[in-house]
Amino acid sequence: SQLATFCQKFTQSFLATHSV
Repeated sequence: SQLATFCQKFTQSFLATHSV
């Protein structure tokens, strides 16, 4: 679903951004 895709992309971006 679109929501699942958004959630995954958001999670990926979040982890990539906050991964130090």
